[in-house]
Amino acid sequence: MRRLWLCLFVLFAGWSAPARSQDSPEWTLCTARPGYNDPTADAAVIAACTKVLDAATEPAHRLAVAAFDRGIAYARLGQDDKARADNDAALRYDPQLARAYVLRGDREVGDDKSAAAIADFDQAIAIDPKMVAAHFGRALAHAAAGEIDASIADYQKTIELDPKSQEAYAGLGFAYRDKGQPDKAIANFSKAIELDPKDAQALFNRGWIYSNQHEPDRAIADYSAAIAIKPDYAKALFMRGLAYRDTGKIDEALADLEAAVRADPTFDAAVKLRDELRTKQSR
Repeated sequence: MRRLWLCLFVLFAGWSAPARSQDSPEWTLCTARPGYNDPTADAAVIAACTKVLDAATEPAHRLAVAAFDRGIAYARLGQDDKARADNDAALRYDPQLARAYVLRGDREVGDDKSAAAIADFDQAIAIDPKMVAAHFGRALAHAAAGEIDASIADYQKTIELDPKSQEAYAGLGFAYRDKGQPDKAIANFSKAIELDPKDAQALFNRGWIYSNQHEPDRAIADYSAAIAIKPDYAKALFMRGLAYRDTGKIDEALADLEAAVRADPTFDAAVKLRDELRTKQSR
């Protein structure tokens, strides 16, 4: 399942600390939130936030913002240890900074520390019950812990707060698939696809369910759409190859399996099935 980081960058990019008429140039730059994938701007944010933090003349809640923003910039530059340290520092300055709990919870999901993540998301929600990212993050953490019903509840709350949360619909699709409710899974993947027709993963997952429902034509249509978006999508090529095989289209199946192996030479299942079909064709 997808991590929360990119969603959070988008979410927090629009947030800014309350301005004051006497704000220093360093504070203004520290909280500027540059566009994603701008290393020069991120380095400038880090330098400005460092000056704010070293001066220590701001109240604690604003020092928390400076530490948080510097951590975001470090994370975007791939300096994860420094990012984690700054996020923890932000919470020491201001234990009510909900978004810092959310970012720490997301890292904990990535570290397979679901219980710790859930606790941090709980804390964020206690501070701000309407924080979309906190409910979505907790849904991911519950899913990682195998707590399907709890993850469904949080995905649904995410959608209640943000009806256009494409990621939450996709998450519900996964959850209902794992719960053995394919119709609900299909409905939620379909909504995710409606909100983002270029989501190759959602198309693949709906196709996978159609395959398991013995609906090869629908499965092939979804795999084909996913492959059109991502031509080297090895799993989609493999699954479409299986669907073609099951409908007797051996030439098409072989072509897809060859493409899957080219996309991922370590894809053992694709190599094995390709070789089996080659052998049958040669007889």
